[in-house]
Amino acid sequence: VALWRVVNHVYLLESSTTRRTYVGFSTEPLRRLKQHNGLAKGGAAPAGGRPWRLLLFVSGFNSKTSALAFEWAWHFPTKSRLARRAWRATGRAARSRTRSAPLQLEVL
Repeated sequence: VALWRVVNHVYLLESSTTRRTYVGFSTEPLRRLKQHNGLAKGGAAPAGGRPWRLLLFVSGFNSKTSALAFEWAWHFPTKSRLARRAWRATGRAARSRTRSAPLQLEVL
């Protein structure tokens, strides 16, 4: 019997220089942030937005699969059946490429 449980997180990063955002999955979001910023080895990371800052992470998923499904819905809110309803309620076009963090959080 395992005494501890792996906690799955979906996190949102924002570039301090370009205002780009990045959504990802990790069991250790702070370690992953260090990898994104080139301070720790491992993990593919977009270097173009360095330095990245962690805006938030969402946890409490029952499984890795459900966390990855949430990450996918965050990336593609107009393709996810549930997120699409909320996306339409914002008045945005179905194919809008708006990637602002506040809008994405509002939809999710």
